[in-house]
Amino acid sequence: MFLHKPVRSTELRDALKHLLESKPPETAPPETDLWTIDIRRWRLHAPDGCTLVLGRDEVAILECLQAAGSETVPRARLIEALGEDPLEYDERRLEKRVRQLRARAKEAFDEALPLRTVYGVGYSFTAPCRLVDGP
Repeated sequence: MFLHKPVRSTELRDALKHLLESKPPETAPPETDLWTIDIRRWRLHAPDGCTLVLGRDEVAILECLQAAGSETVPRARLIEALGEDPLEYDERRLEKRVRQLRARAKEAFDEALPLRTVYGVGYSFTAPCRLVDGP
């Protein structure tokens, strides 16, 4: 787990809580063609049952995208979901975060994450997705 410096106390608390609650990677039961975001255990489950352990920022991004359904989420709203001020936040940091998430998902799932870039606007999650809060 990597934390950007300076570390905010809430971010450190969330990271420590996540580490204490962490369990070995597991496979979620397959459920049709739904992607599942487990916000309590910080996991993304692909439709085939494969699992990716997420970081705090990745959970925030995916939770925001899921809440919008198939609608495009503006970059500013994603930046706010990260707890940052869109006027002071360098959008390249968000782009880098999304690029890293896509790469990790590709490696874990052996398929591309259904995350579409809407140039000049933001991002959208293009596959059916649900949010769960724990087991």
